[in-house]
Amino acid sequence: MLRSGRPRTAAVPWTAGDVAGQLEVVVRADLALAQEMDRIGACRAPVCTETVTRLEALLVGLRDAARVRTDLALLDPELLRAGAALWVEGFR
Repeated sequence: MLRSGRPRTAAVPWTAGDVAGQLEVVVRADLALAQEMDRIGACRAPVCTETVTRLEALLVGLRDAARVRTDLALLDPELLRAGAALWVEGFR
């Protein structure tokens, strides 16, 4: 789940880079959800096998993002700010 692939444990502290990578997981899940909701809203027959299949696939990413949000909520606010700054820097 992390860009570095390192598992999160008490022995392996988070870095600002780890936080930035996890923020990317959350943002991608948010975007995927918004795009899927747009597709469903534009569909003439939203309840169909294709929609159900796409929603099932979407759930995998949403579960990951929900776990990430829980993990991020437990971090020191300064580390979160540093990670967010790195994440934003990636768009410049």
